[in-house]
Amino acid sequence: MIPSERPPEVYKEQEEGNRPSMERRTLPPRPRRKSFQLSKKNPYKSRGENLIAGFLKETGIKFLYEYPVIIIDDDNKIRVWYPDFWLPELSIVVEYFGMVNDEQYREQMKKKQDLYRKLDIDFIGVDTNMVQLSKNWEKFIIMRMIEIMDSKAPIYRRLEQLRKKYTWA
Repeated sequence: MIPSERPPEVYKEQEEGNRPSMERRTLPPRPRRKSFQLSKKNPYKSRGENLIAGFLKETGIKFLYEYPVIIIDDDNKIRVWYPDFWLPELSIVVEYFGMVNDEQYREQMKKKQDLYRKLDIDFIGVDTNMVQLSKNWEKFIIMRMIEIMDSKAPIYRRLEQLRKKYTWA
């Protein structure tokens, strides 16, 4: 029976506190999809940032959220940027690009990535499509970290050789 077609006596039974029969039970309302919200417990600006922070915490990789970084832009102006994640033990920036479908945002994203490269700042760029559509975004982050650290190996080997030469006796 459809609830709007219930006879008046059914409503009367409900008002009197009688237990409703099976035909009068309805499913609970479907919970509304909650939009992502900032809070003191969750300082991240987006669901993607929240997922990345959770992943970094889970793997024990130390990070600072929106830690200020001073850069010199293409116009030789000093700027303060607040990358999403700074990994101090690895000296790597992790940026989450959440609005890749917006043309203007993509242009800014490309400028930021180019400037990181130009300034030799190691970074990992993760976009919303990776996080939402791929099951391997965590693997991508780890593999990119390894790739960055491996690229520094020749420098460390050379420093190790220099340490032997310049050791205090």
